[in-house]
Amino acid sequence: MDNIKNIRNIIYSFFVKNVSGNVQLHFQNWILKAENEKEKEAVLKDIFDEIDVEADESTYQDLKLMHTRINYLNKKLVPRHKTILRAAAILVLPILASLITYTYISVNESNTVIVQSYVPKGEMKFIELSDGSKVWINSESYLSYPKEFESDKRIVNLTGEAFFEVAKDAKKPFIVQTSNMNIEVLGTKFNVNAYPDLIEVKTTLQEGRVKIDVLNGKSDNDFFLSPNEELLFNTATGSISKNEVDASEAFSWSKGMLNFNSVPLSDVFRQIEKKYDTRIVFSPSEEMKGKRLTVKFQNDEGINDVFDILQLMLPDMKIEMQKNIVVVN
Repeated sequence: MDNIKNIRNIIYSFFVKNVSGNVQLHFQNWILKAENEKEKEAVLKDIFDEIDVEADESTYQDLKLMHTRINYLNKKLVPRHKTILRAAAILVLPILASLITYTYISVNESNTVIVQSYVPKGEMKFIELSDGSKVWINSESYLSYPKEFESDKRIVNLTGEAFFEVAKDAKKPFIVQTSNMNIEVLGTKFNVNAYPDLIEVKTTLQEGRVKIDVLNGKSDNDFFLSPNEELLFNTATGSISKNEVDASEAFSWSKGMLNFNSVPLSDVFRQIEKKYDTRIVFSPSEEMKGKRLTVKFQNDEGINDVFDILQLMLPDMKIEMQKNIVVVN
C-alpha cells in the first residue's frame, strides 16, 4: 500500500507541479522502466478517469518513439485496450511538449558506459565522439554510443537523422546501426535519414566509401556506395534502390533548409513536423497517397510560407491551421 502511495505521489507531482527539465528526464526514465508496472498503470488509470482526454493512433506512435529514444523498447509494445491509449494521451503530450536536449549516461551488461543523446523537435546538436569522429544530430533524433570505443568495432545506434564525419581507423570499422539498415565505414562523411515514421529511409555518401546491410529488404546482398550516391530503402514495400545525387543537399538540414527530391508526401509532412515543432494530421486520398514532391525550403521560410508554397503546388489540398496542429485533407 505504501509503495503505490509513493508511486501515486510521484506521478501526480509531475502533472500538477512545474518541475525542472532535469526532474522531467528522471521521471520519464522511471515511468518507462519495467518495475512496478501494475502500480503505475493503476495510478495512471485514476488520472485517466479524472481528465477528459482522448488519444488516437498518432499518440500511440509518439509513445513508441519516446520508448525508442531512451532505449527501453526491448520488446514490442502492444496497447491492451483504449485505456492504454488514453494513458499515452496524458503521459506523452506533457513530456514531449517540455522535452529539452539531453544526454543520459548508463552502464550496460558488459560494463560499457553508454551515452544517450536526444534532440527534440526544432533543434540540432553537434557532438564529438571519443575517437575524434564528429556527428551532427537532426531534430527529434536519438543517438546512443559508448563513451569510449573499447572493442574492435566502433558501434553507434541511431533513431532519426544524423551526419557523420568519421575519423579514420583501419583497425576499427565504424558502424551505424538503425532499425532498417547497418552502415559500415572506416573513415568517411555520410548522412543517414532513418526516422521510424518515414516510408523511405536512406543513406547518402559525401566522401569515402560505405558498406550497407539492409535489414528486412528484398535483397540479402550488401550494398556499396561511392561519393554522391544514395541508397534508399522503402520500409513499406521492401524495395531498395541506389541513385546518383548531390550529396551536399542531404546535409542541408544543418543550415536550416528542407530539401526534398521526389519524396513521398507523407514523409515531407513528417520532416516539416520535426523542423517546425508542430503536429500535422494528414488524411490523404488514394491519389495523394502515391504523391511525391520535389521542393526546397530555405532557412528563413516559416511554417506559413512552407504551406503557402505547398498549397500552390497542390491546389486540391485543403490546409487548416489550428494552433500547433495543421490539418491537411
